[in-house]
Formats: sequence, structure tokens, C-alpha cells
Amino acid sequence: SNGANLLRIPEGPLPTTGVPAYVLGKFGTQTTLQDMPLLAKQKLLNYLGYSVALDSAATALPSTLTLSPTPHLAMGGSIHSFPVQMTYSATLDSAGNLTSTRTDSVLYGTMEGGLHVVDSATGVEQMVFVPSEVLRNPVASKAIVKGQSDNISPAAGLDGSWVVDSLYTTERATSAGGTSLVKARRMNVYGGLRMGGESYYGLNLLDPTAPKFLFRAGRDQTDFTRMGQSWSKPVLANIRYNNAIKRVMIVGGGYDQCYENPQFSLNSTVSSTDFPDTTCNNKSAAQGNAVYIIDATTGARLWWASSSVSGVGTANTNMTHSIVSRISAIDGDGDGLIDNLYFGDLGGQVFRADLNNTAGTSTANFGKRVVRLANLATDTNGAALAGGKNPRFYEAPTVTIHDQGATTFMLIGLASGNRSTPLDVFPLVGRDGMKPTNALSDRLVNNVYGVIDRDFIKSDLITGNPTLQTQNINMSTFQKDPQTLTGNIPSVFVGASAPRNGWYRSLSSNYLGTERADNSFRIKGGMKAFEEPVAITGNLIVPVYDPQGTGITPQNPCLPRVVGETDRQRYCLPFGACLNTNGTINTTDESSSGFKTTTTCPTGSTAAECNSNVIGLGIVGITPAPIEDTTGGACPDFTIAGNSSGTGRWE
Repeated sequence: SNGANLLRIPEGPLPTTGVPAYVLGKFGTQTTLQDMPLLAKQKLLNYLGYSVALDSAATALPSTLTLSPTPHLAMGGSIHSFPVQMTYSATLDSAGNLTSTRTDSVLYGTMEGGLHVVDSATGVEQMVFVPSEVLRNPVASKAIVKGQSDNISPAAGLDGSWVVDSLYTTERATSAGGTSLVKARRMNVYGGLRMGGESYYGLNLLDPTAPKFLFRAGRDQTDFTRMGQSWSKPVLANIRYNNAIKRVMIVGGGYDQCYENPQFSLNSTVSSTDFPDTTCNNKSAAQGNAVYIIDATTGARLWWASSSVSGVGTANTNMTHSIVSRISAIDGDGDGLIDNLYFGDLGGQVFRADLNNTAGTSTANFGKRVVRLANLATDTNGAALAGGKNPRFYEAPTVTIHDQGATTFMLIGLASGNRSTPLDVFPLVGRDGMKPTNALSDRLVNNVYGVIDRDFIKSDLITGNPTLQTQNINMSTFQKDPQTLTGNIPSVFVGASAPRNGWYRSLSSNYLGTERADNSFRIKGGMKAFEEPVAITGNLIVPVYDPQGTGITPQNPCLPRVVGETDRQRYCLPFGACLNTNGTINTTDESSSGFKTTTTCPTGSTAAECNSNVIGLGIVGITPAPIEDTTGGACPDFTIAGNSSGTGRWE
């Protein structure tokens, strides 16, 4: 129940001797634990390191326990659950500098089904949280037992993105020159299971040795029936709701397994030999077609958006596709309360939700509107794309605000790519065990997009009903390759007679607009945007996965290997083209944008032309990382870091 201690298995304190007998006894007498199914108890004992046979026909646990000669020490993979640091305390001198190492823990989820917390200094495990839904699942729970397997594999466990919400208090020094203690007074964590389930959890880890349960929000609950697999990284924020400030968790509805089929489309028959699930045929709406604002303490649904809603929520009939990304939350007026939510979906659409935080607003009027800014699943004539060829947006929009003369607008940056089947078009041979069995040959190129939101700045956007300029726009009003235009570029996008509502550039084209995915050098649709783009110093940096990548030293084709690489692409903001002060193209800056290649290839490569700006093997992201600055100063410069090396110096 909410606020209760999590079930500790076994409850403590442990004795100094006779631990196996103590553990076995607790499995028969401890409240709740004693009532678990016998097979679940067998699995938990294995997870604790004991050698217990999994026997569904058994009627009792063994009379004694022995430690396994090879206990479960190898955790499951941690692919999408990025480690999160939790700082519990620190001591500061009178100048505010650390006097000793902080007391930190590290939190991360793993595919065997556990959320782990370890002491960052010693590596000692402080706790593992295994959700009851994992234990109840007969297949997923096999993953907590070393050596178990199943035809339905691999298990995804608890591999979602988690975030920490902390608050601190300061105990000031009692004398001049003394030390002050800063310690946590709140340490809540929030996250989901990604492909391991359809739930989000909130936990109180202020004391990691005695964690408390805050809530679970899942599809099986009345208020969350549109929830899909919990892919969306939670956003913690404040809103004014029912005339009170609330701490909330904001998440997308999640993922529908039907998108594993690269040709999945709504209202279509899509089942095939490779993807035989007939429940995906003729769906009018995918699971996960929602955005939720959830009370961060109780787990209550405060507001939601979907194609149709009940209770307190706002509907937009176009919200029919899964929303899997982090939600970009904006405090437009700087009052500490979230006013706008930006998000894309797996159907190639981009939305903005407007929230009313005005004092005295009823809960029914909290959601002002949800507007579809753009439908990018169209061709240049505005006609809908079919056959699953629509762009998919798995990552949050990168939102930046810009002034152009007297005009202020928001630029919504997105990049597309089918993360569900990254190898849908390549390799052409050697596809044993891969889906689709045969590489697709009808895919379109993936793009980076800039959507101009002209309404964000309107003073009566929340309190009134202004005429919306950016609503249901499509590709017929977007500018392809703006870097190839001549004359004053801003006038194409901004002004009373500006004809274009945004821009796009192919991820497989160079700065001249030359498309390299000509099915010779690169295959159409192969290059895909994965991980979140980063906006920095007037640039949009996009990590792009290339399954045919050639910028890494070749690997032995006779050994298991990672297919492809991730490269870094740069685009100038806000118009997708690098400009001089007079608004014309800066050809020098522009020459380093887009898909870059070189004829200087890695040692061992037989290719005549190879990718530049390589981040690393496989699918990886980018992040700003500090550079040690010997010249001093409070704010060091930084580099764009990948898993191989940093790139550039950014001031």
C-alpha cells in the first residue's frame, strides 16, 4: 500500500550465525512472504544465492538450504536504464567547498527484474527492488534464477529509465570556520519497466536499507487503461491543481508491441509470417496513446490526454499512436509551474498540451487544450503515408526559443528512426533469426525536422482562445534542405508572408543536399536517429545510427560483433541552415553540417569512403562533458562526449 515499507526478504536483522536456517524459517512465517506460491519462493531463494530446484510439483520447500556453488552473481543487462546518482549527504567548509567525499549511492535497473542500489564508494549492494508483477509472471520471473531459459526470451525485466527527486536540508556550522552538513530530506525515485511491463513505480529511498513504497500506476488500473509498456522517462515538475501546488510525475503512455512490425499501420491488416500477431490488425488506436500527469506522492491520476478521455483530461482525436518518449515540459512564464508539454508519437505526429495554472482554476479546466502542431506522416503534397512508412519519434522533442526581429517562436526539433527494428533494411544477407526475415526495400529516408510553433508566445494562449497559427500543418508547407536556398533565409520562415512552417533534412544527405542513400553507398531508411538530440550554442546535435557504418576499425566477420555505428550530425538552429548576420547562408559553417564522410578510413578498412564524426560502435548517445580548464574560471568549457572520445571544444 502507498507509504508502506517494502516487503524485505527476509526481514531483519540477520543473525551472525545460522543464516540459512533463519532465511528458510522466514519463508514459512514472515507475513506476506509465507503466503507466496511455492514456485515463487523457490525462485526468490535462488535469487538470494541458495541452490533450490525449481519444481512446480513440489509441496514444500527443502528442510535445509545450501549456498549454490555458483550463486546468482551475474546481473541481467542494463541497456536502457542509465545509472542515476543519489547524493545523501556532504560536509562543506565556510566557503561552500566539499571537505570530504559525498555519501552517494547509484541506482540502476537490470533485465533480470531488479532495481539495484549500491554504495558508490564501496560497491556494496544496499537493496534490490523486484516488483511483484515480475514475480507473478511465470516467464519473467525465471530471469532471477541463474541458468533458467524460456522460448519467450530474453526477459526485459526492469530496464526502464529512472529518475531521482531529492530535497536537502542544511545544518549550519556552530562556529566560524566550522563545517556545515547538507543531508537529504527527500529521496524519491520513479521509473518503469520498459519492455518488462506496463507499470510505473514511485519509491521512497531516503533510507535505502528501509525503502518505502509510494505507488504503482499500471494498465490494469481503471485510471491507466491506455498505458502501454512503460518506456517514457518520467519528468518531475510542479503544477497548480485544485488551487494547490502539486509535485507531479509526467509520462507518455508507453509502447505497443505491434510497432515491432516495421510495416505496422493503424486500421490496416498487418499480420504476416514474420509478425503473426493478428491482434495488431485493424487497430483504431495503439496502446500507449496517452500522456499522464500523476501525483508524485500518491500515484493518483490528476490529468491525462488521449484520443478520448474520461474524468479530468483533454482529448485530441489525432492521439492514436503510442507516445514512448520523455515529455518535454516547459515553464513558459518562469513561475516554477509547467505550462506546456511537447511530445511526438510513433505515427509521425507532434503535439503541444497547454495547462492552466491560474489560481482559482477548477480541475476540469486545468487542461486548456491539446493541439496537433504537425502531421509529418505525409508527403510533400500533404497526402498520408501508408504501409508503415511514416516517421517514428522515439525520443523527446528538443525545444528551443528564438527571436527573429520582433517575432518570438519556439523551434521543435525532432529526428526520426525506427528503433524497434533498427536492421529493417540492412544487412541484406546473413539475417538468420532476424525480423523481418528479408530486408525491406521500400523504406523512406529518415529526417531531422524543425517545426515552428508560432503560438507559444501568445499572451492569451492559456487565459483566452486565440486563433492558432500552428495547428495540423503537414509536409506541404515544410522546406526541404534550407541550406541550399539563396537570399534571406529567415524571411522564408518568419514574417507576415512567410510561406514555410518548418524545415527538414535527410539524415543520409550531406551539406549540399546530395542524398547518399541511393541504394549504392547507403540504403534508404538505414540511417536512423537514436537517443535524444542536444541543442547547444545554436546547434542541434543528432546521434545517428548507421548499420552500414564504416568509420570504425573493421571487426572479424567470423566472430560475434556489433553491427553498425553511431555518428554525430550537426544542424544550425533555428532554420536548419548556418547563417551570416545578414541572413544569407554561411557556407563555411554549413560545410560541416549533415552527413559527413571522409576518404581517410580506419586501418584495415577496404572502403574508399568512410563516415566521419563517429561516436562509437552500435547505438549510443551523446552528452556534454566538462573539459579541465587550466586557465581557471568558474565555468569550464566542455566537449560532446561519446563512448569512444570527446568531440570539439564548446564555450
